[in-house]
Amino acid sequence: YNVAWTAIDQPYFDTSTPYGRAFVAQSMTWAELEAQNGGLRVADVFRNKVVHGEVITGKVPRGYMIQNKHLVFSDEAPAMLDSIQYFHREQGLAKTVNYMRENHGINMSIQNLKNSILRNEKYTGRYRGNENYCPRLISDEMYQDIQRVLDNNSTIRSSQKYPYIFSGILICDECGHKMSGCHINVVSRRTSGKVYRYKYPAYECLQYRAYKKCSNGGEIREMRIEEYLLEHIREELSGYLVDFETGEAKRIDNRAKKNKIRRKLDRLKDLYLNEVINLEEYKKDRAEYEEQLAALPDMEQPIKNLKPLKQVLDCNFEIIYNNLNNEEKRAFWRSIIKEIRVSKSIGRNRKYQIIFL
Repeated sequence: YNVAWTAIDQPYFDTSTPYGRAFVAQSMTWAELEAQNGGLRVADVFRNKVVHGEVITGKVPRGYMIQNKHLVFSDEAPAMLDSIQYFHREQGLAKTVNYMRENHGINMSIQNLKNSILRNEKYTGRYRGNENYCPRLISDEMYQDIQRVLDNNSTIRSSQKYPYIFSGILICDECGHKMSGCHINVVSRRTSGKVYRYKYPAYECLQYRAYKKCSNGGEIREMRIEEYLLEHIREELSGYLVDFETGEAKRIDNRAKKNKIRRKLDRLKDLYLNEVINLEEYKKDRAEYEEQLAALPDMEQPIKNLKPLKQVLDCNFEIIYNNLNNEEKRAFWRSIIKEIRVSKSIGRNRKYQIIFL
């Protein structure tokens, strides 16, 4: 509203005059410079502490405690290991919360379990690029499997009456969105005059049906996807393992992820300049983002544990599969498949691209 202000005890801070406005602008420039230098100094201190395995905050994961500025196992570590292994085996957040309460007397919300325990990289012994920051509680393979399960579980609604087998891993190849479960109603009229109504579980792209933003229309019956996988999974899996072992697997491109972090740094600076956050918050968050950038290479070779995939080829899983319920089938496919991309229907035919873990 073009209102000028004057600082009573600072005679040169007067935005009603050209000289005053110039002085304020110059002062803010030097203040910003000092803030950035202060952030770099704090980041250097934190970086040095992390390199030497020292804690930089008093908040520690459950199962650890601080001893001589370092994290060590506490008496609760065996209970936390057992609880994490239980989730890895059962893949249910609510079940794990109940298990922890009943077997170890630990009361924890589902959100806290997910964010503070299962998403916490410190349980692998790593933190901000230091591979030996603290004692390791779980393996890297288990940690990666848990992250995948958590990402996929976010697409399963707790109120879902029918346990769709491919929830979370079926992707529309046209728009890139995850496909949703639905049911197809089929009416059959017999020669005897009787009318039968059937419901078949299926999947569809909501971007097509609800928002008209995708051209991949039509439902796909769940049984059709099962039939395709059981018929082609061995051939697809064998080819994938050959490509990976001969070094022809695609490298991971982190450049988009790094650009996203840089945009977060720009937004963080805007928040500080607009006085939404204070200087200490700005320094802390900036240091974390800079550490993430420094630890992330532009391109990296994927590191995967191929043992579970090879075990599938070595056993007659087709015989066992028919005796599984839907939840067990879903857990089986998720143990080897990251996603299945479904192409647009050409006539009655669709193409499926299987992307393994």
